[in-house]
Amino acid sequence: MEDLIFVRQPRRNCQRTLDSNTSGITFNEFMFNYEGTVSVSTMENYKTAVNSIMNFNGRKPVQISSLDNEMLSHYYRWLLGRGVCLNTISCYMRSLRSLYNKYSKYGLTNKANPFVDIFTGQERTMKRALKADDINRLRSVKLQKGTRLDLTRDVFLFSFYSFGMPFVDIYNMRKTQINGDLLIFHRKKTGRTIRVKLEKCMLDIIKKWYSKNSDFVFPFNKKRSRSKNENTYYHTCLCYYNKNLKDLARIAGLDFNLTSYVSRHSWASWAYSNNVSIPIISKALGHSNSLTTMTYISDVDDTSLYVANHNLIENLKKRKNRQQAR
Repeated sequence: MEDLIFVRQPRRNCQRTLDSNTSGITFNEFMFNYEGTVSVSTMENYKTAVNSIMNFNGRKPVQISSLDNEMLSHYYRWLLGRGVCLNTISCYMRSLRSLYNKYSKYGLTNKANPFVDIFTGQERTMKRALKADDINRLRSVKLQKGTRLDLTRDVFLFSFYSFGMPFVDIYNMRKTQINGDLLIFHRKKTGRTIRVKLEKCMLDIIKKWYSKNSDFVFPFNKKRSRSKNENTYYHTCLCYYNKNLKDLARIAGLDFNLTSYVSRHSWASWAYSNNVSIPIISKALGHSNSLTTMTYISDVDDTSLYVANHNLIENLKKRKNRQQAR
């Protein structure tokens, strides 16, 4: 399994002034010149990609000027050999390409584009949704109250009950967002306002994890005040949440990978299969347009499509048999 933990050196040892003498600068040194000028998520992607290519290079920093198509091709095959999926590889390559292009603007390289024929696209993945029996199996698993798995299950179920509420919004959910049996929050990703009527099962979960010493609904914030980097702490919580979901799926006997996104896709699938219209599903998910919503449901469950195709073929057979009988 590839180590994706980035060990950052002190910034004063990483950042170098960009001038004509920087032809030997490494990706590690170069990327920190953009800290604060790119988004936090972009910077995290830079760090992860740079750490990955360092692993490939025996934990030695890679000089940007040494990067060529041959090295990237070897790196690509190395990632495939370690079981890294194509979309993750593409994310690494796009981050490295972004840094390389920024470096090239300083006129420090006249090489041909090393990313030619390197995969930087997006592979469509099958989105899986839980069935009713799967949800009930999760609910019925015997877990010790107050444990990490108990919290993980409740957060997952709450997400499903609340229109597939994203983990980041549950993580930031405050008591002030609840007014009686109504939850009102703004999606972190889009800023769109979502209103959820809190059913009894949702209120029971909120009550179970209630703490008068916290402004937050769920107890992710115990170490927040001591964390120097809020974004890093959030991603750590998300990482552990997904790890706990894998453990929970194994205990419940589910035969597929349970992640934070499954609750969202599952809700969209269930809503669609129960004849809820696309515009309403789109509004509940906080999407700005229905095309985004379609990516959540188009691959979830093709049973109705299979049935329709079967009926079509059977009708053709019947028509043929009638013609032959004449």
